[in-house]
Amino acid sequence: MDLKNIGLGAALAVAYSSVVENPTEKQIRQMVLKWDWLVNNTTPEKIADYYHPEAILLPTFDPNILKGRKAFIKYFTNLSSKPNFRVQLHHPMDIQRGYKMGIASGLYTFSSDEGSFLSRFTFVFKASKIGGYRVFTHHSSVLPTAP
Repeated sequence: MDLKNIGLGAALAVAYSSVVENPTEKQIRQMVLKWDWLVNNTTPEKIADYYHPEAILLPTFDPNILKGRKAFIKYFTNLSSKPNFRVQLHHPMDIQRGYKMGIASGLYTFSSDEGSFLSRFTFVFKASKIGGYRVFTHHSSVLPTAP
């Protein structure tokens, strides 16, 4: 294919589509495990870097819908400042695959010296032009008690 004559935007689209394939179930599980590892072992900045540039976060412990790297850093800074803060994934996860995206839903527990909160999550991972898959949508809420 002669990329000289199709324009920069089209060339980027061709390069983007040829680099990122549809994720497998195993890859989607690994994406969630990576998020878990980042939250438990790195900085709020590195966690925010794992979110897509256009991502939204419906967080467990904030009533607002969060958008943008600064908001993500602030949220994860607040979480990680809690003494002995950890996230523990529970298995199994429900995995769904789509065109250049993956969806994982399941349960995890947030814990710190302040207590433990069994919560549910849904991650939507979307192919990113900045490389690989990133969290595009993340919804998390404390698991409600049964009526």
